[in-house]
Amino acid sequence: MPGKAVATAAENAPPDGVIFARPDYAGLIRRLCVDVVDALVVMGVVGCAALCAEYGLGASPATVAVVAWWTIIAGAFVYLAVLKQSRWRTLGFRLFDVRIVTLRGERPSVFRMACRLLLWTLGPFNQLVDWFWLGGDPARQALRDKVAGTLVVRNGAAPVAHGRIRVAFYDLFSLNI
Repeated sequence: MPGKAVATAAENAPPDGVIFARPDYAGLIRRLCVDVVDALVVMGVVGCAALCAEYGLGASPATVAVVAWWTIIAGAFVYLAVLKQSRWRTLGFRLFDVRIVTLRGERPSVFRMACRLLLWTLGPFNQLVDWFWLGGDPARQALRDKVAGTLVVRNGAAPVAHGRIRVAFYDLFSLNI
């Protein structure tokens, strides 16, 4: 038909992803340090909230526990999902000079970061398996990063190439990921 555009295979191909130089990906030691610093910050917020609830409100121990619980949930979400993906980054990301990007090199959405956080805290694999995975992966992606489609790279890193994003399936301890 005249006037009707025909889509080519190149137009229907998935968008290209970014590839960084191997030293630009954050390794195990750097990521462990980031996780420790960020965990200390979250625990500090919880401790402050519990102290404020106990001494500021004169609350009972049950109230202190409830306030501490909801503070850790809300504080961890804001700090580890919202702030981590923002341009300000978390204290751990700033101290160890890393940032998080999507496979396309863009800043991840809050939804993607929330999924990544839930995979790390409630997911089917624990932190040790997640950190163990870093050593053998060429992009140094943890399992939570693979599922969420994110990369942790040095702050000033620039992509050195582009490549096709492809879906990979893993079978880990009888879990199909």
